[in-house]
Amino acid sequence: MVVGDQPHCVGLQLVEFQASPGRNLAGLYIAYGGSRLGDIELYSVPNATTQFIGPSAALQAFETDDYVRTQLTLLTNRRFGNILLYSIGDKLYYFIPVYIEAEIANAVITKMAFIGVIDASTGTNVAVGMDAAHAYYALTGGLARIGAEERLKRVLNIFSENGLKIIKPMKISGNVWIRVGNVTYLTEDDWNLVKSVVKEFIQVYAKGRGEVYQWSEEDGQVNIGVLTAEKGIVKLYYITIKYA
Repeated sequence: MVVGDQPHCVGLQLVEFQASPGRNLAGLYIAYGGSRLGDIELYSVPNATTQFIGPSAALQAFETDDYVRTQLTLLTNRRFGNILLYSIGDKLYYFIPVYIEAEIANAVITKMAFIGVIDASTGTNVAVGMDAAHAYYALTGGLARIGAEERLKRVLNIFSENGLKIIKPMKISGNVWIRVGNVTYLTEDDWNLVKSVVKEFIQVYAKGRGEVYQWSEEDGQVNIGVLTAEKGIVKLYYITIKYA
């Protein structure tokens, strides 16, 4: 945290008004480290006419949102991350990440499934996204632009979230190559179709296998596949995604 022109290591605690029916935000405590170790300051909401929901009210608004509630029922081994308060464009927003645990190669990893954002001034406006930027723009109506590498990462995350380890072989071969999907992901308008194709591939061809293979035959394009032996013939089922 920068105070004046000096950076400081701090701890932060959001606080609500005691016994407040609306669980409104009272302010936040800042506990300093380093040369100011032991100093604690309270930054309070400036006046009685300025009201913001507190962190517990933000969590309730998030959990009871119809879309969020539906998404949460689809996730196993989920947990919420820290409730974060940010000032963006002279407005306050709460960000709440949702994490899932996936077992890959006998190791348990924690990944963020999505993140939610709540307007602290109303508590009624809620949106979600793959990251904080997408959630914020979904709430405010702006457009989040992501690059090619982020698009590829977003696709590969679907496999990881379904417990599939991604292996990049030096060479891959099969007696028969069968491409079961071919999609383009260059804009956000393409995402729903891409996600649908990937999830269908996992359900039909990769579910329960534990791993999939990733390789590329040209720049800006990725193939994901599985090898299956059928009556002595090795078949390679795969999908192709153009992301750049």
